Amino acid sequence: EATMIHAYENYRPEKVLIIHRDDRNEEEITKHVKKWNQAESKINLSISSFSSDFNISENDIKDYLDPVTTNVIYVPSLDEVFISSVMRELNKIKKDYNIILYGMPGWESQPNIRFDYMDELNTYMTNNYFENSSNLSYQLFVDSYKFKYKSVPSNFAFKGYDITKVFGELLFNNGKQFLSAVQNEKIIGLSSDFHFKKRFDGDNIELIENKAVHVLHLEDYELIKSN
Repeated sequence: EATMIHAYENYRPEKVLIIHRDDRNEEEITKHVKKWNQAESKINLSISSFSSDFNISENDIKDYLDPVTTNVIYVPSLDEVFISSVMRELNKIKKDYNIILYGMPGWESQPNIRFDYMDELNTYMTNNYFENSSNLSYQLFVDSYKFKYKSVPSNFAFKGYDITKVFGELLFNNGKQFLSAVQNEKIIGLSSDFHFKKRFDGDNIELIENKAVHVLHLEDYELIKSN
């Protein structure tokens, strides 16, 4: 959802192409995106998709692309070989098409995915965790942690701090009604953001989930927060 919202708000693409393997998880993600898109009347993108294997060719992709408009391509895969295959073919045609590539959390840490391809293909990834070292609050936390514990804070320290601070303040300010208050909050943490929404199963509330996610853009081989 965050991927499609970001693509719509930043590029207004006429079409979106999802490329996935013949894999149950990837097919479920594709179905979920299409179902969400149909229900989202304000956005309602034109989404196409096809499944392929490691032998994907540039012609398989070109059939879905427009040489005039922006082409948003989403690859909901964590398979390094498949991702690399798709990127290789996209790299062959990038001069003829305006391509914006969206991927999955963790692509940046996969050793076999080429960073030069990601950089040249204007790649975005999502993650619920991102250390924004340029943030003043981040710097103050790191300095305080180093002073007290004589070590650098781990990602667990950042996550623990954000969760404790957010829910501690909600409980302190709202008491037993904090679940009602939490749905109205949009909170920016040191490494994680929070935006809670209800998820329904029919007419019943199934759960309240955090919908906030970082959209990260690879610029000159560096990940930059884009939302």
